[in-house]
Amino acid sequence: MLGIRVVTLIVSNRSSMNIRWILSDKIAPGHVRGEVIARQMNKHKPYNMCCKSELYVSDIVGADCVVFQREFRDGMFKKMLETKELGCKVIYDTDDDVLNMPRGFPEPFKHYMKPEVREMIKKFYRNVDAITVSTKYLGEAIEEFADNVPIYVVENSLDVEMWEEAYKKKEEKETVTIGWMASGSHKIDAPLISATLKNLMLKHDNLNLHFIGWISPDEYEWVHQFGNRIKVEKWVLPYELPFHMIDFDIGIAPLYDNKFNRSKSAIKAFQYWALGIPCVASPLNMYKDVIESGVNGYLPECADTWYDCLDELIRGDTYRKKMGSMGRELLLEKYDTRKRYQDWIKLFNMVGG
Repeated sequence: MLGIRVVTLIVSNRSSMNIRWILSDKIAPGHVRGEVIARQMNKHKPYNMCCKSELYVSDIVGADCVVFQREFRDGMFKKMLETKELGCKVIYDTDDDVLNMPRGFPEPFKHYMKPEVREMIKKFYRNVDAITVSTKYLGEAIEEFADNVPIYVVENSLDVEMWEEAYKKKEEKETVTIGWMASGSHKIDAPLISATLKNLMLKHDNLNLHFIGWISPDEYEWVHQFGNRIKVEKWVLPYELPFHMIDFDIGIAPLYDNKFNRSKSAIKAFQYWALGIPCVASPLNMYKDVIESGVNGYLPECADTWYDCLDELIRGDTYRKKMGSMGRELLLEKYDTRKRYQDWIKLFNMVGG
């Protein structure tokens, strides 16, 4: 095994680079690790990255690397092999440990438990020139399937530029809103925080809750108890998301400690910090790597600690804003895509050069 290598902030001197990125989707990993990176890279010619949902032979001509993101289709595997035969380097990108999809996320679990899907993902792992992952923990989780294929960690970053207008439009208000934006996979994490949120709502008349993406109100009877103090929205498109989160004052990221969650990145903290608000997250490694408890957020370990941390932030307006400001400062310094797109340039040079 060649080991797991972390790619960080080094500017390349290569004269040109042409990348084709086959997106897994347009709103989640495909947006964060594909489209956003391409937009930054294409501002800095002569680097060029083209995001696509399909691949043709004409796309390969003139390309240095083709990235297959979270692919599992037999037809695309054959195209990957054809790409290699035409002399182009191929990369497999993933930001989730899909082979350990939790049972509590039923539709994806059903899909990724299919033997043919699992075997195809492993075939991609074994036959590409390199694998890119978002965290070292994810790299360690898939290392056993990669044979001698090198695994590179290219961390997730946030397109802070896209969040600037919403940040500037945040206004002072008398109420405090705890917000949680998450995909449906986080339904399994809700029991960690549900009772705590209900008790805080009973204690603080000025507290509101705002959920985006994951929740079905009928599954939680107490959500109806507080009327319009609780706002529930469906999944929001990436470019609209900052303005839907503009009322957040505190952001939360509860996670059960399981194999799937251990491989996630800390991008939810980045989104909260982009709005200048603190992040309160479960103490899994990806959050321990970026959150300094009591400085830019908290890392509560149990229900009582969750309650105490959130209660302190609800009551402490100045303290809350200072913590959010510290998180935003870290985001701009280390995790802004306007800087971190260079990690991808370095990676493409190493693999395609």
